[in-house]
Parts: sequence; structure tokens; C-alpha cells
Amino acid sequence: MHSSSYQDFKLLVMNVLGLSKDAIHLYLGLAVFFLSVIILKKGKVDLLSVIPVFLLAIAMESRDLYDNYQHMDSMFWSYSLHDIINTLFWPLTIVALEKIRVMCKKHN
Repeated sequence: MHSSSYQDFKLLVMNVLGLSKDAIHLYLGLAVFFLSVIILKKGKVDLLSVIPVFLLAIAMESRDLYDNYQHMDSMFWSYSLHDIINTLFWPLTIVALEKIRVMCKKHN
């Protein structure tokens, strides 16, 4: 079976880093989130900081769906949804915890 250069690159990254696909999604989501907080939001954690992570996750999964359709004549929507959730989980959790912290601080 033939795979795209994008899929070959992903396999190379997994092999070089020695990480699973799920772990790479988690780390990539966190890295983009923290860069967004540092560069775009000047250290402020809020929901807007998650937008670059969401855009990256959608772009990666769109490419995966396209490759799956091209090479396997099928789209694996559940796998893509799983990957999007993995990519967004910790950034969204951090934003939620920050909102809770701010709300608790206001009540004290």
C-alpha cells in the first residue's frame, strides 16, 4: 500500500521520538497552546489561546482523512475525532482550570 509523504513524515517523527501517535498529539497540542499563550496572549490563558491548537488539529486531521480516502477509499472519522480530542484535551483543561481559579479568587 502506498502512503503519502505526510504519512511517511508522521511515521518518521514517531520513530525518531519513540512516542505513540496519541502522545505526539498531546505534546503538539500543549506546545502550540503554550506558544499561543506566550506569543499571542502575552502570558494570558484564555479560550482564544486554544484557537491555534484547534486549527492545527483540524488541518492535521483533514489531511489524514484525505489520505485515508485516497489510499484506502474510506474515511475513518472516529480516529480523526479521537486525535482532535487528544490534541485539544490539555489546552482546554488548562483554560477551564484557569477560569475556575479566577472565579474562586473573585469570591474570596
